Amino acid sequence: MEMERVERDLIIRTLKLIDQYDTYVLPHVPEGDQVEVTLLINCLLSLLVVPKERWYEQVEPTPLGNLAAWGLSETLIESWGRCPRCDGEPPHHLREFLRRMRNSVCHVRIEVLATNRRISNVRFTDRDGFAALLSVDSLKLFVRSLAESLVAA
Repeated sequence: MEMERVERDLIIRTLKLIDQYDTYVLPHVPEGDQVEVTLLINCLLSLLVVPKERWYEQVEPTPLGNLAAWGLSETLIESWGRCPRCDGEPPHHLREFLRRMRNSVCHVRIEVLATNRRISNVRFTDRDGFAALLSVDSLKLFVRSLAESLVAA
């Protein structure tokens, strides 16, 4: 289908953007002029919003504790919040994390935290009380891992 091709191309090009940024921008642009976090948030829009309809249900409910290679852990979750569509506590796994991250990005519930004028962490929240604090390094690893898993799917 054409839409599947568009989604796949978008994901592949998102990975290329990250690689090009790492290769051509980071080594050559002064630190104060780099926009890595902006690029990563733009990448999240491509990776969490566009492929959601076809891909989301295929995501294994992997516990976050098993996703260190993705830059994820249970400790980055400040609060899972409530889950109106669940009975009780929201599930603490990748599929739910992606859903909550998508809500955060789509509704621009993103807070950038800086130390000495350098962005160090990004907090993602949703209206149901979810809050996750990712370091820039964790965010970058998560974005890359998500893109690679989408390409492989």
